[in-house]
Amino acid sequence: MKTADSPTGKREAIVRSAIFLVGFFLLFFFTRIVVGMIAQRSSAGQWYGAAIMTILMTVWTRVYLPIDRQFDYRTRFSPGSIPRTIFGLIFAALLCSISLVSLGLLVPGVGFVFRGIDIGQICASAALVLLLASYEEIAFRGYPLARMLPSFGIWPTLFLIAPLFALYHIAMGWALLQALLGTGIGSLLFGMAAIAGKRGLALPIGVHAGWNFTTWCLTSGNGPWRMTFPSYLSHRVQTVGMIMYVICMLSGTVLLWLWTKNRSALRSNSWPGRAHPPAGA
Repeated sequence: MKTADSPTGKREAIVRSAIFLVGFFLLFFFTRIVVGMIAQRSSAGQWYGAAIMTILMTVWTRVYLPIDRQFDYRTRFSPGSIPRTIFGLIFAALLCSISLVSLGLLVPGVGFVFRGIDIGQICASAALVLLLASYEEIAFRGYPLARMLPSFGIWPTLFLIAPLFALYHIAMGWALLQALLGTGIGSLLFGMAAIAGKRGLALPIGVHAGWNFTTWCLTSGNGPWRMTFPSYLSHRVQTVGMIMYVICMLSGTVLLWLWTKNRSALRSNSWPGRAHPPAGA
């Protein structure tokens, strides 16, 4: 008899998740071609790309649904989606702030200069990171995570998805080490947020967007603050910054894992892959 954790069940989970992700990558490259044709400015291209991919990924999950009806794709909106997203935003903002602000204590010479608040620019950046987080979470923490989790368990599933998430960023032009270490570790946090949220993708979307938005606010040069340091400290800032990034990302992952254990999330009847999938995002 085939079960989710049998060799046949595991093989089927990998194959069906791989097909879903192949569809994602095809849509991603198609979108890049389309955006390159209609947008010359990078800022406009980001908006077009994020909006098109969010729409296409939502449609793709619905097209793929008949292939595997027993698994929930967790893209539906529900009344609880907003508070879960807000919680994720706050949780990630605290983690990211600790990661970045600690540089001022660990590396003398690093500081943050307040540039002022531009409401329009802040709202535009918040909307953009939310769109980016939405389609990436649908792609990597939606169907693939829900499909493989019953077969492989929490940690193997997270470590199977992490290199695929890194590969996607390599396709975006990221350096190999930055993608593997940076987004690979980030994938663990976002994946654990999806498991802890268990009712949908609202929590990982909030965590993902919250981390990226806080980074923009403190380091981009276009946000309310700008990080400053002498040029001779660049290598040290990058090294210490990556160490603090990894520590905070892993700390957040462990905190969410402990929260999941305490709530006995894996034994809940609403868990993805059960007979009655959750109702909302």
